[in-house]
Amino acid sequence: MNGFEGLPSIDGQLLARVVAGLRRTTVAEVTEWHVVRIQAGAGETEGVYRVTGAGRDGNAASGWSLILKILQSSSPQDEVWRWNYQQREWHFYRSGLLKGQHGLVAPRCLGVMHRKDGRTWLWLEDVADDDGTWPLARYGLSAYHLGRFSGRFSSGGALPDYPWLSRRWLRGWLEEAAPAIARLRLLRNDPAVQGVYDDADSILQLWDEREKRLSVLEHCPQTLCHLDAHRRNMFSRRSAGEEGTVLIDWAFVGVAAVGEDLASLVSATIAMGEVALGDMKRLEATVLDGYLEGLRDAGCSTDPELVHMAYSMAASLRFPVGAVRLVLPMLLDPGQHRDVEQLHHGTPVEALFDRWGAMNRHLIRLGDVLAD
Repeated sequence: MNGFEGLPSIDGQLLARVVAGLRRTTVAEVTEWHVVRIQAGAGETEGVYRVTGAGRDGNAASGWSLILKILQSSSPQDEVWRWNYQQREWHFYRSGLLKGQHGLVAPRCLGVMHRKDGRTWLWLEDVADDDGTWPLARYGLSAYHLGRFSGRFSSGGALPDYPWLSRRWLRGWLEEAAPAIARLRLLRNDPAVQGVYDDADSILQLWDEREKRLSVLEHCPQTLCHLDAHRRNMFSRRSAGEEGTVLIDWAFVGVAAVGEDLASLVSATIAMGEVALGDMKRLEATVLDGYLEGLRDAGCSTDPELVHMAYSMAASLRFPVGAVRLVLPMLLDPGQHRDVEQLHHGTPVEALFDRWGAMNRHLIRLGDVLAD
């Protein structure tokens, strides 16, 4: 019944308990199930799987779908505040940080298993989107929900002091890019690299000036941020006549500058082609307006100029500089191109590289706000 080679066996009794939590009822028997990997391991996880099946409760038959996320083991010596601490997400799900939050929710956690090998299995609700392609206004609503979430912790109340919350996330993300930046410095005139990094000298300058820019961010008003909010991690859900945002992948959640969440919301959404490149400036304006409105409604009076600066600083570093370690191997290894195209809905790599290069140029200019 286990449909994925290499994943430890999942038995029907285990699934019956998890499905019972999903249904909030008793499931007498799970009759069949199938496992499909939907995401390979990426730093803090060893893989994400969708487990689907059917069961019986009395004479009634019903189907169900679950998400299994396997978190890597950690050692007692791990710095739990680091940007990619492997076990952060299960801490988040038991913390209650979203309790009482208006509009922003996480999938229900249906069970946690700490295995003998040190890995943690998170059983989560499989979230379906109520909408397909989002209009720009829907991104503004998600930004509003993010603003209310962050504003709750920056309106005079104390930030949560959980040791496992990430701190100085962007600094850690950039540290991982150091070897790739050194390689870019050597290969910046290579035609294969020029497809995305035709302005490599500006990226190298941002790298060289990163300490000054990170210091600006770290001295901005601080709050609680998701730090990986973008279209593929956000889903619409309507309940009781209101439209909410379900936000998944809480592995980076932590303390960061007010407005820093918008860097991923804009750049990752554009990079993945969920919003057209030509609408990037409109997307920025829409999410900034929504986020600021959410802050105000949460009672946060942070200066909008500081929010804009935090977004600009973070956005100029996160993708143009920090993602070099992810993009450069794609440029130099044509063997990866087919997988990259599949990840981006079949978009040809040439179009992807053109999009990322144009986006880089825009985000690099945002970094000039420091000199203004």
